[in-house]
Amino acid sequence: MLHTNDLSLLQTPKDYISDGRTHIFPSEASLQWFIRKNKNLLIQASALLCPTGRTLIDANHFDEVVYAVGTNALKQESSIKQVGALLSSKEVA
Repeated sequence: MLHTNDLSLLQTPKDYISDGRTHIFPSEASLQWFIRKNKNLLIQASALLCPTGRTLIDANHFDEVVYAVGTNALKQESSIKQVGALLSSKEVA
């Protein structure tokens, strides 16, 4: 994971979205929902900071968390479908 202290990389949530991420977060509300659901991961990854009383985003770290959460969600969905298929096949037998 990239670790830098370049303060110029910090963005407001609105700027983060408008910087080419509207296809993932179509609104600030969707970004805020993602932050609520993944706050611990985002803090651990240094993706969220609050140096002056307002939340700022380190875009590189935040993107890494978005990618990891998205990948894990797809893996879980796939596992659930596999379990469902296995249970369905046992019911038929």
